[in-house]
Order: sequence, then C-alpha cells, then structure tokens
Amino acid sequence: MNYAVVTMLLYMIRDSKYIIQERIMMTIEEFDDKLKSEKLILVDFFATWCGPCQMMTPIIEKIKEKYSSDDKAEVLTIDIDENPAIPAKFSVMSVPSFVYIKDGKAIDTVIGATTEGNLIDKIIQYK
Repeated sequence: MNYAVVTMLLYMIRDSKYIIQERIMMTIEEFDDKLKSEKLILVDFFATWCGPCQMMTPIIEKIKEKYSSDDKAEVLTIDIDENPAIPAKFSVMSVPSFVYIKDGKAIDTVIGATTEGNLIDKIIQYK
C-alpha cells in the first residue's frame, strides 16, 4: 500500500506564536478521496530546505486558521520530499507552489512566494 505523509500544521497560540506541527499519515488513496470532496482544497507544496517556503508558513497558518471551520474550503500542506508522488501528480516543479483543487481537479496554481491576500482572493473566487 502506498502511503503519503500529509503535513497538517496544527497549532496552539502561545504568546502569539505557532508552536505545534504534527505530521499525519494517510494513504495516497485517502488523499485522493479528500480531494474529491465538494470543498475547494488549497494544497501548499513545500520543502523544509526552501527559504521562500519557510517565509510562507505563517501566511499558510493564518489561512488555515481562517478556513478551519469553513465547510467550503480546506488547506493541506504537503512536503514534496516526503511525498514525491503527490506533487508529481499535479506537475509541481517548483516550491512553494499552491494548487487549488475543486471536485478532484486542479483549477489554478500559484508558483512562488505570494501574499496572503492573493491566496485568499483565489479561495473566495473558486469556493
């Protein structure tokens, strides 16, 4: 069975800092099932060695917090080194890359570091 590690940044706020990061195991099939939901899925493809990816982490965490209770949008974070099959499926060649998925299909991609507003505008546009 193929497994992927989906990095879900779960956090508690203590002194205005995000302090918990947890990695959750799921099969590639489970990941695919998650993408078939009616929700808009924003997938953040990153690498631990990538400077711009690290700069995007607080922005992605804010967006995750904003949409954590939203039944129409969800944010997933994928480490490309731990999960090479998933970025390959979406032709991700650079990090950070942000892929918007609706009904199991990629509908838009943002490549490179960007603003919180840009990512949220696309969530609003597509959800």
